[in-house]
Amino acid sequence: MVMIVVLMIAIAIGIKLTSRGPVFFKQDRYGLSGQKIKVWKFRTMKVMENTDKVVQATRDDPRVTRFGAFLRRTSLDELPQFINVIQGNMSIVGPRPHAVAHNELYRKQVEKLHDSPQSKAWDHRFSAN
Repeated sequence: MVMIVVLMIAIAIGIKLTSRGPVFFKQDRYGLSGQKIKVWKFRTMKVMENTDKVVQATRDDPRVTRFGAFLRRTSLDELPQFINVIQGNMSIVGPRPHAVAHNELYRKQVEKLHDSPQSKAWDHRFSAN
């Protein structure tokens, strides 16, 4: 536990020395039973203007800092999620909670998956002419 804290402090110093802005990035995500939780990560990208639009980071994304790229490659940016585990919002093993903003983008697509294909075919065949 002490080693993890020391590592997290070293990472925080590295972030502060290599970029402006906060050390941590937090994002609303859906947890168990659709409950909203805040998921913590080390910030790996340059601080951008606050916007509701979600733009997924891509390979060689210019917004990712050099130190941030190292953290992502080694998955050390995920280390603060142990805070979520300690709080009981997440477990170490299981599906990843997805971002609330992403959920809003594909909610309609997910709803379509709950429809039976037969009901759509039935509606199509017997619709009024």
